[in-house]
Amino acid sequence: MLMRNTLVAARHRGVIFGTALTALTALWIAVAGPASALGVPDRPQSSVAFNAEVRAVAYHQDVIFVGGRFTAARDGQTTPQRSRLAAVSASDGALLDWAPRTDGAVQAIAVAGDSVYLGGDFGRVNGERREGLAKVHAETGELDEDFAPAVGGRVLALEAAHDRLYVAGSLYEIDGAKRGSAGAVALDTGALDEDWRPDIEGSVRTIAADSSRVYLGGSFSELNGSEKHGKLAAVDPATGGTDTSFAPKVWIMVRDLAVTSGQVYGALGGEGGRLASYGSDGTEQWAVTADGDFQAVTVLGETIYAGGHFTEVCNTARTGPNGDCVDGSEPRGRLAAVDASGRLLAWAPQADSAIGVLAMASNPDLRAVAVGGTFTTFGSGRIDQPYFAHFR
Repeated sequence: MLMRNTLVAARHRGVIFGTALTALTALWIAVAGPASALGVPDRPQSSVAFNAEVRAVAYHQDVIFVGGRFTAARDGQTTPQRSRLAAVSASDGALLDWAPRTDGAVQAIAVAGDSVYLGGDFGRVNGERREGLAKVHAETGELDEDFAPAVGGRVLALEAAHDRLYVAGSLYEIDGAKRGSAGAVALDTGALDEDWRPDIEGSVRTIAADSSRVYLGGSFSELNGSEKHGKLAAVDPATGGTDTSFAPKVWIMVRDLAVTSGQVYGALGGEGGRLASYGSDGTEQWAVTADGDFQAVTVLGETIYAGGHFTEVCNTARTGPNGDCVDGSEPRGRLAAVDASGRLLAWAPQADSAIGVLAMASNPDLRAVAVGGTFTTFGSGRIDQPYFAHFR
């Protein structure tokens, strides 16, 4: 039983799947009507909010771990201090007592067992020196004194899988050992994994793993000496060697990934933005375009949820030179949902802000979606819910 001051956490990454539509064919989007197909309502649950942007969210059972740039929460009429980390009850949206502190932004959270892993732009956690990477206890928020790898560069993404913590971003070394934008450490001690060392030219913004691969997405131009695997690629979970059987043709930045059952789903930038589905060999199966970048993606059941800084989702795959929809569009302020074939659904929370949604996660047991970003309202300005929202 989870109490206000007792948490047991593990990360849940959203997973999604798709069916084939060629990327060369214009994708006409039909709006689906039945609310039962949408999974969650488009009005956020009444919940705690924050005083600055949320950049990471992660579920376990009925707890949501939240990280970002905020320094305080807003829970009813009170504004308790929360130094870039917090935990929220997914049941009723209340702020929980868990309150570790960092001195800089938290960019990524991963959870395994009773450990919460933090990545970001900080130099101290709970007053102790930690260079961009740390582990705290899921119940108490206490810093793990033995887990202290030093990271050179920025940590932007974490993934706990294959008995490792995969770490990526614009980093160049871990514990003094050269690493090309990504590396791995032991989950328990933080010791550097000497074997997993992909050589990457450019920044990695997202990591996702399945049972046989680790997927990397970002703005990188080269992987392990080859330019054929830029922006989106798969590597071996043990060595970081390129999995050449996955060969998508992606030329724009990949900002977020979700994977399941051999399917890969990417939130992409570009002229406007793209939400794309890729098969196990990397073939693009369908793509949805918008008038701004897609920046986050997750899934609940058969519904794919995506966020970004777009205001419209295009009726076809065509966009103009400034990212505008050429063949008409449907209003979708910073959040949208599609079905497994890429068909736009009626879900439309209508969030505000120029930068929009930066992080999403889902919980299938609760049938819930958590969202973080720079937004402050939903319902076209009618619902006040700054920086964090929970749809259930």
